[in-house]
Amino acid sequence: FNEQACLCLAQLYIAQQKLTEAIELLDEAIELNPHSAVIFQERGKARLLNGDENGSAEDMKQALQLTSGETEGFNGQTSNPEGSSSGILGDLG
Repeated sequence: FNEQACLCLAQLYIAQQKLTEAIELLDEAIELNPHSAVIFQERGKARLLNGDENGSAEDMKQALQLTSGETEGFNGQTSNPEGSSSGILGDLG
């Protein structure tokens, strides 16, 4: 599997409440791509649903750290904190 296949299958397992299987797949996905905020977020969700609050908090914190790194602009400035994409995409309306 690649990390996307692991993520998709893990999301299916989460929906089916097969949380142990989902977490195992997300562990594998993180080994394949340790820089994906989405994978950490999904594993955090699975861990929380499985009763692992501390593990969930660690994963969510890692997801936030990775996300903040992804939003850095070319000049080192961060993107609009309100999430507006108008500066990037322009006015499409």
